[in-house]
Amino acid sequence: MDFIEFGNILFNNQNLDELLISSKFINQYDQYKNSVDINIINLNNFLDNIDNNKNYYHLNINKKKIHKKSNNDDTIFLKKVNNLINKITEKTFLNIKLELINLINEKNYLISLIIENIIEISIMNKIYIHLYIEILKDINKNNEINKYCNKYFNIFFNENIEKNDSQYLELCNINKRTDNIIGFSLLISHLEKNNIISNFIDQIIKKCFNEILNESDDIKYYQYLLSIETIFKMHSNKLNKDYILKLNEIKLNHKSSKIRFKIMDILND
Repeated sequence: MDFIEFGNILFNNQNLDELLISSKFINQYDQYKNSVDINIINLNNFLDNIDNNKNYYHLNINKKKIHKKSNNDDTIFLKKVNNLINKITEKTFLNIKLELINLINEKNYLISLIIENIIEISIMNKIYIHLYIEILKDINKNNEINKYCNKYFNIFFNENIEKNDSQYLELCNINKRTDNIIGFSLLISHLEKNNIISNFIDQIIKKCFNEILNESDDIKYYQYLLSIETIFKMHSNKLNKDYILKLNEIKLNHKSSKIRFKIMDILND
């Protein structure tokens, strides 16, 4: 007969039930569970912030001096998926979507990479975001979309642009960030409209207004206005009295005519 030791007492199968309902066991189990929960949360946060290695399927130990390009099944599969996504238009969408879903079902273990790829493509290729959303709705798994929305929110709104000795390259980085912020804001607007995620729109709007109030750089200032304009166009209910007052105050006081006119666009003045 198997025995379990707890508190210097041996329990067998017959009196195990007594152990499980004892106050000493319950108290110690609760302490253990709380400590584990905290560690699991910390571990999950750490893992979620690690970037996927999108070329993980290329990793191998190559003992030969001549490097041979990996051409395994996953490589071919992901290339095919990405090629299909890049071919999506209004006319091709239905056929490609069906083909994509059938493909993805064959290799569910790659779904996280596929979701991140579609999110990145959506941010860069804004014209077809509404179509990419339809695919994301069907393949969302284990809250992956929410995880990547958190990732890109931090990249676009919390990370500083790296300084560059070349003014031209720095301007390119600023312009790229502007495009990314607008694309991301549009993506979030569509995702929330389709009830795929929640609570991101308010985060973006608050972040933009906080940055606007503390921003002296007109280029960055304009970026944030473009972001909230993108959101307000799709979610007009988010443009509340408080935000209208803030925008009107900026319009009256800001020196830049470009920014004042952009605010007039947002307010439909």
